[in-house]
Amino acid sequence: MVKQTISVLLVIMIVASGGVLSSSMRDGATPVEVGASGGDLVYSQSCDAFYLTGASRSSSTPETVVNGSSPVGDHIVLNATFLGHPGLVGPFNTSIQVVGEELSAFNLGESVALDTYALARNGTFTIEVSTTDSLDQEVTCTYEDVFLGNFFTPLVTVEAPIEVSEDLYNVTWSSTDPNKDDTPFYEFLVSHDGGASYIRLANNLSTTWYIWDTSGFLENEYILKVRAYSVDLNLYPGPFLEIPDDYVPGDFGEGYYLEFSQDGVPMLKNIDVSSPADINYTAGETGSVIQWELSFWGGYVIIGYLLDYTIFLDGDVILTDTHIISSESNQFIVVSADGQPPGNHDFTLAFVSPGPDTDFVSDTVFVSVFPAPPSARDLAVYTVIGLWGVAGILLLAVHIHRRRR
Repeated sequence: MVKQTISVLLVIMIVASGGVLSSSMRDGATPVEVGASGGDLVYSQSCDAFYLTGASRSSSTPETVVNGSSPVGDHIVLNATFLGHPGLVGPFNTSIQVVGEELSAFNLGESVALDTYALARNGTFTIEVSTTDSLDQEVTCTYEDVFLGNFFTPLVTVEAPIEVSEDLYNVTWSSTDPNKDDTPFYEFLVSHDGGASYIRLANNLSTTWYIWDTSGFLENEYILKVRAYSVDLNLYPGPFLEIPDDYVPGDFGEGYYLEFSQDGVPMLKNIDVSSPADINYTAGETGSVIQWELSFWGGYVIIGYLLDYTIFLDGDVILTDTHIISSESNQFIVVSADGQPPGNHDFTLAFVSPGPDTDFVSDTVFVSVFPAPPSARDLAVYTVIGLWGVAGILLLAVHIHRRRR
């Protein structure tokens, strides 16, 4: 009996003096020794110390998360629970983080929850869970290759167009989206070549219908397409004329209505652009404006067509915008050339013509900026400096002359 008691005490002494506690690994977690910042114990990474689950608004039943898991749903919330580990002394602090992302949560206790919707995108991530005890001793678990799918593609159904009057058709559609907090925005597009290319007639629609004026459209079969974007305005507050470029999920769905042939494909006119005169001005002057005039030929003009264009300054993009074609005349794209430093500069407008030729169209205006002449004050300063310089030279000459005598 005495020998057994001594053995037990010896084991306890070894642990207390800094021995390594190891635990069996769950689901292939790689053992990595993690040193506590203030305690005497060093623990191997132990996934047996935690239980990680994922639940969402789409599926309220918790799903166990291990390496390679793929929880999918609207607002996936990861819940980590510390199950205990030999040698750790409460109370405990538990944290969870998505490695490499600015997303984490911390809780004073043995469990913590993290809403991964704030990642703003679907993807495969590494999740790390850790618990620290009252002695600053820590145990961690890393979950690799966990796919988090918070965002869903809307499902779109386009109905048959209904003629409401001559040349006017009401195109309606419906969409469903498992992301309950999202706001749908729609684009309406048509194709005359079997879907090889599309012309966008409307953008950023919040309604599920569009009145299409087909006057000026030649007869032909074409395809109607409605693209539905699923946008969380809490992450991307509106209003905006375009779906924002940084809308990471990029989840959109498309619905089609095929072979509508009442009036057919729009034969858009080609769009060309004038060549404004080059500009010269002196630095500091204002009022230098470049005005490109659009011209149309070879087809029909669709009023309300959205022409995407880009303006470059010395080869760098300074503006990307959309011009709405409101008529066939007096269509201008204007940019200010003011504020440039002395030297030679070039402003270039570029866009793709939507007509049958689908040409890339561009025009460049050269701007020369001359240095500003000195002001009256500067001239006065220069004059004083010059007079002092002349006086200095005369005094030096007198001094030299006296020395020679």
